[in-house]
Amino acid sequence: MSPETAKDTLFLLLAGRASPLQWQMLEEWTKEADNRDLFYAWLEEWEGKYPQFVPDTEAALERLIHRVHQQPLPSAAVLPPARKPWRFYFGVAASLLLVLGCGAWLLRDRWLYRTYATSFGEVKQLKLADGSAVVLNANSSLRVPRFGFGAHTRQVFVQGEAEFSVVHTVDNQPFKVTTPDKLQIEVLGTEFVVMSRKSGSKVALRRGKVQLTWPRHPGALVVRPGHVVTLGKGLKEQVSVQNQPEIEKYSAWKEHRYVFERTPVAEIVQSLDDHFGVKVSVADSALLQRTLTGTFRAEKGDDLLQVILHSLQLSARPRADGTLELLPNP
Repeated sequence: MSPETAKDTLFLLLAGRASPLQWQMLEEWTKEADNRDLFYAWLEEWEGKYPQFVPDTEAALERLIHRVHQQPLPSAAVLPPARKPWRFYFGVAASLLLVLGCGAWLLRDRWLYRTYATSFGEVKQLKLADGSAVVLNANSSLRVPRFGFGAHTRQVFVQGEAEFSVVHTVDNQPFKVTTPDKLQIEVLGTEFVVMSRKSGSKVALRRGKVQLTWPRHPGALVVRPGHVVTLGKGLKEQVSVQNQPEIEKYSAWKEHRYVFERTPVAEIVQSLDDHFGVKVSVADSALLQRTLTGTFRAEKGDDLLQVILHSLQLSARPRADGTLELLPNP
């Protein structure tokens, strides 16, 4: 199906004049990833031309139920064989509105945002519509508004790790990054690294100036170049601000390098899980406190695991639950 035909078919569908065959053809066309951006753009175009009435589905359902209970069913003998009462069509319409309303609500994020994601061990470079550049680390995702980005908004949502190089706009429009734990970074033009993992969030600023806000903290925290801000999760929601002369090490993952400076085994094990999906358990509490120092290159989880085992003289034993248990060499 050509893009022109797909667009005409979509508009017929939205107008309620598409045949079942056209429904099926359009569904097959939208399964192609390259076609989805056009699909969402056409939806916005249709909405702009024909503003849709947003139904109150809950009220419609209540009215439908009320009518069903108030209207007694006639006997089979007096029902016209070839006609249905208007209430039947009202019920069908109300049910359809309910289904459409629920579907639109469940798929709203998919329509409004485009999601970029990386798999374990993958690093991806992105260029946003406003000219800003983003590098996504492994096992990370970035949600960007499909419509109006750079014109009406520059707010994105990141989970995992990402490095941002934000361009300055003529109208001084702020660029905002939000993490799952509601940490928000607001900038005008700068370079920084954001990390949001199970253990908490971290922001490392290379250039410029950013402002941080998050729940349970009044006001805002202004961060200067060379500062690293760490925000723990849950009961450990403590904030620390450190000045790091070697700020570049926080983006070493762009080159698949891992920099450890007296890093505890517990933290290294968490990195294996975050970046490669390698599940490792350590039963020996003393072993968790051992540290490792060095810079290592690894594109696969097994590469980094072997470096750790060799450097710390450890061995890995498979467990029944599918994880690996680290043990000191005999």
